[in-house]
Amino acid sequence: MPIVTCVNSIVAMRKFGVKMEGEGFSTFDAAGRLVPEIDTILAMVKKYDMILASGHLPPAEGMRLFIATMLRSGLKEQEIETMVKTNPAWLLGLDERVN
Repeated sequence: MPIVTCVNSIVAMRKFGVKMEGEGFSTFDAAGRLVPEIDTILAMVKKYDMILASGHLPPAEGMRLFIATMLRSGLKEQEIETMVKTNPAWLLGLDERVN
């Protein structure tokens, strides 16, 4: 998706006075579910052996997308926690406070 169509980018551009139409694209709907377009994107990523980047999504939305994608791929919650919580805490020297 083009960077300027993300909700985060539209909000930022409007703060600078840029007139932007629409509400922007988000990876999650109002109920917190992944939007159907994500399935198409993930299928293309898999088919062409690509790397998915979150671009200019808000950081929290990018992390949610990353976690949701890993869950859909069959990873266990403990494996995901290791990637997004335990390992980063260890790298930052915070591992004693995380557990």
